Amino acid sequence: MKTPLLNKRFEQAINNLNEALSALYSITEGITLFKSINTLAVELAQAIESLVEDAEQAKEPELPDLLAASDVLAILDELQDTDLVSDLEGILLDASGNEASPELIQFMMELIEKIEVKFNVLLEQAQVLSALTETDV
Repeated sequence: MKTPLLNKRFEQAINNLNEALSALYSITEGITLFKSINTLAVELAQAIESLVEDAEQAKEPELPDLLAASDVLAILDELQDTDLVSDLEGILLDASGNEASPELIQFMMELIEKIEVKFNVLLEQAQVLSALTETDV
């Protein structure tokens, strides 16, 4: 049964997840080396949009069931299983070559740190949304 508390929590979780996703997307958009992260961000955004549409169209949506049946959790699981920082370090170090200047390496590491912060916020918001599948409100 649809309850105002669950709907409000669902809506807030979706909004927070979208904000975190947007922040990650904006820092990786248009950068070829981060295409895989950006692609996952786009897939997640599309899955969230589909989930919201399903929730809006259902007469009395069972939000945990809708969430569990959506692609959102599968994509979030894939993101959580990703060792993003190690992958990014490997990509950037391979791209810079063995003769990269210390300044370039420092810049790359700072960029990785910024992406990691955005990514961790996204994962935190994913956990909040995932918890709604276990809610019996």
